[in-house]
Amino acid sequence: MKIHLLKLALLPAALLFIFYACRKEQEAEKTYVVTYEINEGTGTPPSPQSYQTNGDPVKLNNGSSLSKTGFTFGGWAEKAGGTARSSPYTPTDHITLYAIWNPAIYTVAYNLSGGMGEAPMPQYYTYGGTPIALNDGEGLSKEGFAFGGWTDSSGDKSPVPTPYTATKSLTLYAIWNAASPCTITYNINGGTGETPVPQNYQYGGKPIALNTGIGLTKTGSAFGGWATTADGNTPVNNLRTPTESLTLYAIWLPAYVVSYNLNGGTGIPPPPQTYVQGREAISLSDGTGLTKTGFIFAGWAIAADSHTPIGSLYAPTEDVTLYAIWSSNAVTYFVSFNLNFAESGTPPAGQIYTVGGQALALPVNITRPGYAFGGWATTAT
Repeated sequence: MKIHLLKLALLPAALLFIFYACRKEQEAEKTYVVTYEINEGTGTPPSPQSYQTNGDPVKLNNGSSLSKTGFTFGGWAEKAGGTARSSPYTPTDHITLYAIWNPAIYTVAYNLSGGMGEAPMPQYYTYGGTPIALNDGEGLSKEGFAFGGWTDSSGDKSPVPTPYTATKSLTLYAIWNAASPCTITYNINGGTGETPVPQNYQYGGKPIALNTGIGLTKTGSAFGGWATTADGNTPVNNLRTPTESLTLYAIWLPAYVVSYNLNGGTGIPPPPQTYVQGREAISLSDGTGLTKTGFIFAGWAIAADSHTPIGSLYAPTEDVTLYAIWSSNAVTYFVSFNLNFAESGTPPAGQIYTVGGQALALPVNITRPGYAFGGWATTAT
């Protein structure tokens, strides 16, 4: 009887233990479902996956059956635009994972198609980014041909546009067109004179020697060569091997005239000189042949009453007249005479010569028996 009573007393405790054990087991064995959202991609969304809380983590789908134009699959995130989650993955609740799409980066490589020169380095285009400026072919050549751009199909003559938007990684091929004669025409750009006749250049031939500008003029200017634009001031090389027809424009450089005024002196005034802006300074006249009684030539000044010489090299900034400077600090020399024979006689009186002054009139009434006077020498013999 006592044993039966003990069993009855223990029965509620046993039932309670079993209840809590079952409940705890139910709590420990939750199941979470992982579903997939392909986030504007294409393809069949991966099937949902179940995760038992006491089981192994979920191995996430690798996205191999999914695609999106211009993008590459980058994994799965817990929200659109989120960070990729690693695989295997352990969810903490039911969850939808979103596909991550990274902009594709395409490689654009170059093939010279038989041309010469250094092949351009590959370029990279990021989908949705700024189009790339293709290589312009500078430094590339092929005898008898002219560079015509790049094509995405070997042998094709239709160039792709530049800037270029790639839709995949690819190789572009140089286009070589049979060279036709290039024509250089001239524009005298406001000058006067006969416009030079056009010149033709055949690819592979001798370089063209450009017109020298002889016969072309422009008031207040000097011819300075030819430029590729009307307002250009950098002359092109005189020997040209053009790759396309073009027009060259005359360059006119400011030119200034330097005139001379003897400023009271005598002699032939030096001829005017022209200075072209940007070129070497002109060498001024040294005053040879110019005189003024009692004075010596001391250079040139920019004003008639100035005594400050401007130097022998001069680069004016406008048309200018230069005035001779006459210095009163005269240099004199004494000239004496010797009859140069033993017989007695009186030599002529000495004379004084002032540098820059009138030449001396040497005595001529000199006699010696048995001889004829032959002039004066600086030595006895």
